[in-house]
Parts: sequence; structure tokens; C-alpha cells
Amino acid sequence: MSNKNINPVHCSHCGAPITTEICPYCNALTGINADESYMNYPEINCKEASIVLWKILFPMYFVLGFVFIVFITISGLLNGELEGNSVAAWIMCGIFGISSIVLFIIAIKPIFRYLKVKIKGKEIEATVYGDRSDWKDLSSGKTIKLLVNTKDGYRFILYQVEDTNKSYEINSKIKLLVYKDNFLILKNNI
Repeated sequence: MSNKNINPVHCSHCGAPITTEICPYCNALTGINADESYMNYPEINCKEASIVLWKILFPMYFVLGFVFIVFITISGLLNGELEGNSVAAWIMCGIFGISSIVLFIIAIKPIFRYLKVKIKGKEIEATVYGDRSDWKDLSSGKTIKLLVNTKDGYRFILYQVEDTNKSYEINSKIKLLVYKDNFLILKNNI
């Protein structure tokens, strides 16, 4: 995010100079757009720890397909059906085998991240500062800007949610589980 709005405007409720969506003095909504606000707190990287079924199933379909191709090819090699093309068949097995391993790791990574946060995570409260689905630098989903209190002070996180239908009201409080840079929005929000 760039600092587009460097000259602060004044809060219509308390008159304080403001540069963000929520007045830091009276907690009133200011009307400043999330993508035009000045982020007066540092931003930390946020890795979403929720399990999104399609992010697991989609790579797994390819894993299963590639493993099937490798299995059939190795069976053909062992049965002598691919004698003339054995070098090409072994190369193909290697490519599809390595691809299967990489895709499998991609598919299970969100599961491990989720379990790590669920087991070792600490519950914190965050304030919703922005709820946007049209930020230009993000390719899919919806991003909410959250203000969290960390051991280093207040920080913003940009949390990309998959459910674009769920609305997060600005200035509302939500509960998160956090472990290192992994965050998970809890279902039982305040």
C-alpha cells in the first residue's frame, strides 16, 4: 500500500486529524477508503491458516493422475511392453513422479499450517479496518485489513479470505488464532 493520503483530514465526530478508515481517537468511521488510507502502523505478512477445500483437492486430482500414469508406465516397462521406448518412459516417470511430489506438498501445506495454528496458536482480538474485494494488487478472494496488537505493538495485517460473500463490518472486533505469521479467523466471532 502506498501512502496516498498523506495530508490528514479531520474526523467529523471529534475533529482529530485522521488518515485511516477508523478514527484512532473516537473509533468512528471516517469514510476514507481502505485503499486510500495511510497505514500509520507497520504491516506484517500474514499467512492464512484456514483450510480451503479446493486448494487441497485441485492439486490432489493431478497427483492421483500423475501417480496413475507413473504406475501404468512402470508396469509397462516391467512387463516388457515398452522395450523400444524405455529411456523416454523412465524420463516421463521421473517428470511425473517429481511433479506428483511437488503437488502433494502444495496440497498438504495448508493442512499442516491449520493444525499448527489450532494446536499452538494464541487467541487474539483484531479490529476490522477495511473490507475490500477489489484491491488491485490481489488476484483473488477478498482482503480484510485488520489491526492487531502484537508483542511489538499495533500492526496491520492484510488477511485474504476465500468467502467473498461474508461481510466484515468496519470497526467490528473479530477473534483470530495466531502462531508466528500464521493467522486464522475463528468461526465464533464477537
